[in-house]
Amino acid sequence: MLVVDDNPDVAQVTSSLFEQMGYDTSLRDSAESALPFLKDGKRADLVFSDIVMPGSIDGIGLANEIRVRYPGLPIVLSTGYTDSAQKVPDGLHVLRKPFDTDTLTRVIETVMGPEPQARRH
Repeated sequence: MLVVDDNPDVAQVTSSLFEQMGYDTSLRDSAESALPFLKDGKRADLVFSDIVMPGSIDGIGLANEIRVRYPGLPIVLSTGYTDSAQKVPDGLHVLRKPFDTDTLTRVIETVMGPEPQARRH
């Protein structure tokens, strides 16, 4: 799982939740650092990104780039802001902060299918 969040504490908690679910994670602090990670051929079964981040590309921009460059790569966006969630294009999943492991599990199963265990370590 590629976790993209500019807040190191949030990124660490999210990564920890994924790891509790049995997934390996890689952390990036911006969309600008996530795109080269993917371009370099690093494997990600899902990109989990915050929407509101500093820089020239926010989470929605990152999702749009991923949809063009890596069609079929699942994406989940996360935000604590209602107005940010309303700007998300159709077809993208949004998880509202704060969330717990059960909610995260349901979203992952929705996006990746009910049998993501094959992707776990």
